[in-house]
Amino acid sequence: MSVTTDARKRLQAVLLAFALIFTLVTVPQAESASAADLSGKLCRDVFKLPKPTGTQRTTMPDAAEIAALGELPLDYVNPAEPVRNTKLPSTDPDDVRAEYGTKYRGKGVGTKKHLFARWNAWLDGHSELDTKEKINAAFDGWRNSYVTVHDNNARGHALHKLIVEKLGLTGDDWLCEKTLGPKGQSVRVDIVHKKTRFAIEVKAGSGHTREQLAKYKVLVDNKTLSRTTYVHGQAPDKPTREALKNANMNSAPIKVKPRITNIQPTNPGGCPTGKMQALARCAPGPIDPSSKGQNSKVQDLAKQTGRNPAEARRFQNLPRELGARDWGFRRPGGIDWSSLELSYLEVDPGTGDVGYSFQADDNPDEAANPSFGGEKTLNLSSDAFYTWLALPDEVFWVNLNPDHPDQVTDPLFADTKAARVLLEADLEMKRDFTRLTNPETEVGAAYWDSLRTNPDGSVCWPSTRQWIYAAPAKVRQEGDRLYILDAPMSVGKERMEFTNYPDGQEPCTASDEIMDHNFRMAQEHLAPVVEQLINTDPKYADLRSVYRARVAAAWVKQRNEATPGPYDAIIDSGDASVWPEGTDWEAKDVWDDMMENDWTRVQFEVTREEIVNGEPWTWTYPIYGGVELDKSPRKQTPTEEFRRDHAELPRAVQESRVDIVGYGDEDALVGGGTAQEPIEPTPTPTPTPTPTPTPTPTPDDPPAPTPTPTPDDPPARKEPQLVATG
Repeated sequence: MSVTTDARKRLQAVLLAFALIFTLVTVPQAESASAADLSGKLCRDVFKLPKPTGTQRTTMPDAAEIAALGELPLDYVNPAEPVRNTKLPSTDPDDVRAEYGTKYRGKGVGTKKHLFARWNAWLDGHSELDTKEKINAAFDGWRNSYVTVHDNNARGHALHKLIVEKLGLTGDDWLCEKTLGPKGQSVRVDIVHKKTRFAIEVKAGSGHTREQLAKYKVLVDNKTLSRTTYVHGQAPDKPTREALKNANMNSAPIKVKPRITNIQPTNPGGCPTGKMQALARCAPGPIDPSSKGQNSKVQDLAKQTGRNPAEARRFQNLPRELGARDWGFRRPGGIDWSSLELSYLEVDPGTGDVGYSFQADDNPDEAANPSFGGEKTLNLSSDAFYTWLALPDEVFWVNLNPDHPDQVTDPLFADTKAARVLLEADLEMKRDFTRLTNPETEVGAAYWDSLRTNPDGSVCWPSTRQWIYAAPAKVRQEGDRLYILDAPMSVGKERMEFTNYPDGQEPCTASDEIMDHNFRMAQEHLAPVVEQLINTDPKYADLRSVYRARVAAAWVKQRNEATPGPYDAIIDSGDASVWPEGTDWEAKDVWDDMMENDWTRVQFEVTREEIVNGEPWTWTYPIYGGVELDKSPRKQTPTEEFRRDHAELPRAVQESRVDIVGYGDEDALVGGGTAQEPIEPTPTPTPTPTPTPTPTPTPDDPPAPTPTPTPDDPPARKEPQLVATG
């Protein structure tokens, strides 16, 4: 059967119409041939990248392809870096306003003109800063936020460009910075394919925002976008992983090694070698005594936490007020600064360079209650570290004994932050023992039920001493590096007689068998609970912080015996006066507090109808003991166990020198280290001119002189050095 030309054309038209109907029915609108292509700026134009010469990419990269890229260097310039350490030009805010004004737009970021004009404009919206003192006190933290915001924006932009370049998203169909969605609900999409409408959201940090994710979900649900993948420059934190999973969004982390090429020390200068006496005033920052200064991310962020909840909320809002883009970075209030503990230290005895990382709990209530007090907690840990180094081990004890008001602590140790923390923890520990003996509590009821009574029904137990001491710390030592994996403390309890009873109190009597049994019951029922509180409860956080510093200092001391390093001038100098407690506090104040509020005051009444002919019996618990950290035992973690249980820790502590890094599901790391030299930009090569033939000299020609370099000659190139950013 033959088909005419006209019939063939009609058949083709019918088939084409049927195919078009089938396509519209089976393909999502965003991917259908009928959906209009998106228009906007090509990614290659946004980042000034060349057009690909071969086949252009049309498919969305997946997680496996991104992971196959390995770890990529991410070098970038922070435009605000030049003003990192800039101080106010005057203590009079009116003078600063008169000189710089409030018009910052059009002025270069990272110049004093922009910095101070931006500061003045910001002050106009914060009438709560109504005195010179409040204004001047707020500047350092505000300046650190200014530098951090521009650092984060620059790093996010650099990662965005890197992803476009490395994944080949430079063709004619890939758009960047495309705004989609209705007004008020729109999203600026980082990368989108204009035909298939596959989208990529770039996050240089580890987080996300609920509002933006919700908007992306709407765009996917209404087919404006076909699919969205989040690409993080840090491992996504637990809330982000869960949120992306619930929103049915893909996640594909990319491994990068960020580096600010124009980095400036967080604290420039430092101390001349060996000038320990002035160290507290000229040292560049926490933990590191180097005269080179530091790049200390932990100190930078600690200054942005404020001293109270109101200041913390002000700092929490600063990134938005200063124009921060949503790159997924954690804000300073997102970790619990009260839980900050030293977890890693590296010391190169040859160069004197130091690196460190602190561990802290996540703050799950960041939005409503951002954490504060970071600078105070950091300084406590750092000052304690130097104190442990400077003083001999045998002075690290405190003692609250009613019989010995003159033996509260060693005089060398008395006026230090560490001594105050140990004494306050000792008193709190004794109060916990007292609280737990209350039969109204579950622990106290079990304890009382376990006691043996005298024949007349009365209860008696021996006088005891309770104290806190260092249990073996779980560590991993690898050459110049120390990982502090755990640093538990234990509670000791022993029988002890004393003479200074509260007025009207007499020691009870019972048989040795009853006394021994009741003492064991206190060890069995009370001591484990108190020990758990010491190692986990927030009220003992300062004690745990200074003890972690003690573990690190003991390691440094031991290594220094074999190879003197950067701490040599401090170790066993016997002088901790440059790291004082800093207030009018005295060690005996805690002993006086105990005697007034605990030793002579009834804490609670225990009523036993069967005791003493049914009469109520009032009991006062004796409180005394101490804290002993004169020893700091360490237990090395085997290689196999460390690699199995802490495989990501070595990488995480290095990344923490750049930013807050999530570790596990509920912890974060943030650190710093000795400052490194900025990387000098590679000079643009000068075109080599075509050489002019040199005539062969004759015996009558004088030799040509060697040309003298002029100031216009390009300098010799220096090889770039690795830097630690912070």
